[in-house]
Amino acid sequence: MLTFAGGFVAELVRWNRTQAVRWDERRQAVYAEYASAVKAETILYLKIANAKGVFPGQITGTTELSALLTLLTEAEHARTERFAIVQLIGAPRVIDAAREWQSSVWRIAAILASDFAGGRSRFEELYDAAVMARYEFYREARADLGVSSDLTPPIPLADWTARWSVNETS
Repeated sequence: MLTFAGGFVAELVRWNRTQAVRWDERRQAVYAEYASAVKAETILYLKIANAKGVFPGQITGTTELSALLTLLTEAEHARTERFAIVQLIGAPRVIDAAREWQSSVWRIAAILASDFAGGRSRFEELYDAAVMARYEFYREARADLGVSSDLTPPIPLADWTARWSVNETS
């Protein structure tokens, strides 16, 4: 009888370990899919800022404002769907970081207003706040997944633009 109980306990431990790995893999995929959706939405705001002349730069792809707004609607829908899954299986701190990241991206939507004030510097400020919120989301997600290596801090938009500009002279 003791052997049966010992075998049962060992099997239960193996089963629990397997389930934990499966959930870790699923959370990793869910976090990555959500991050991709929010980044896509953020990039659309960058393109919209470019189309409105708020942030001129090297933007590839569609630059017509009405087409970008259509794409933004689709991106918001995709992000909403992915956030619902994060809420179902994510750790509370990751969910909070996801909410903050999304809120910071929504603040960028101020550029859609016809009376948007602040120009490029205000847009950069809003964009950089979203990038910092993304960084915090990644930190929380990595901690939840047990990733212990350091995360490279984000680069401000003005520095990023200067560093990667194709118009930069050598």
